[in-house]
Amino acid sequence: MLWREHDVAHAEFHPHVADLAPFIQGYLRKNLQTKHLKIEVDKLGGLLNDLDLTIFNARLEDNEQWGTPFYYKKLKKMLQGYLITCE
Repeated sequence: MLWREHDVAHAEFHPHVADLAPFIQGYLRKNLQTKHLKIEVDKLGGLLNDLDLTIFNARLEDNEQWGTPFYYKKLKKMLQGYLITCE
């Protein structure tokens, strides 16, 4: 992995990812359609980290499916799967 080549952890390489979970949780709590969800910040953070790694690897590996509807559906299903577990 690129961050390992530079001897840093993923969290150091993409520090913004850690800040996203509380922000997204706050947004979803205020949203009429999602405020009933029981979202745990640490689990949402883990999902966002996985999504970031999936996107990052697809771009690094020059995955030909990156940017296609197939790939976006894959990412959407990952997020939807987590949200279903929060109901």
